Amino acid sequence: MPIREQIGGYTTIPIQLGPKGPLHVIYVRKHQGRDQGKKDDTTVFAANLPVNTTVQDIKHLANSLGNTLVKEFRYQGSNRAQIELVDKASCNRFLSKAKGRSAIEWPMPESNGSAHYISMNRERYLDQDELANKVDQYMEQFAKAEEKKLEEVRRLAQMVDDDGFTMVVGPKRRSTGGIAAPKVGVEVQPKKKKKSKEKTDFYRFQLRERKKNEMNDLLRRFQNDKKKVEELRQKKRFRPY
Repeated sequence: MPIREQIGGYTTIPIQLGPKGPLHVIYVRKHQGRDQGKKDDTTVFAANLPVNTTVQDIKHLANSLGNTLVKEFRYQGSNRAQIELVDKASCNRFLSKAKGRSAIEWPMPESNGSAHYISMNRERYLDQDELANKVDQYMEQFAKAEEKKLEEVRRLAQMVDDDGFTMVVGPKRRSTGGIAAPKVGVEVQPKKKKKSKEKTDFYRFQLRERKKNEMNDLLRRFQNDKKKVEELRQKKRFRPY
């Protein structure tokens, strides 16, 4: 049965899927923009494209239709796309050469059917050994980052002593070598009002206790996570994928 050149405003392009494959029909027309009736002079809208059509397939099609050059290929779903040509003349030549054209042989992948999808799946996902190496690298970087955080927590913890006093620097003391050295001691500043001082000290005490609790909690969670990972590795049950 012969294929009509025009159907519903679309130009038909017969293609043959592989050297001995079945006949398939692609429908093309000049692309219309969002404004009703306004056409894009450099873009072709194509429908009913074969499954898994690639840019190389479209370039092969354009080359078969007047050696036109494709600027961009925009997929719009399972079988629709916009084919932007380099200029208006190329777009017109593409559509003109498509009319009354005999079947164009469509390039097919080396594998098809279930073998094709198995091959696609293998390309999509990493090999187990490669994935394991990437996970190991990530875990190593994660451990270093956690260790750095832990060192920062320890440094902050050492800035406040057990009594909650902060050490300050004074200018009036000399070292054993006779060189002026800062005086280290506890700075006590008298308060005019006893109640105000007690209230301020109480708030400071609460703040110190809260900071200590937060740092201790962070340290405890880090140690627990580190212990769990180490146990899983020793048991050879650490499978993050």
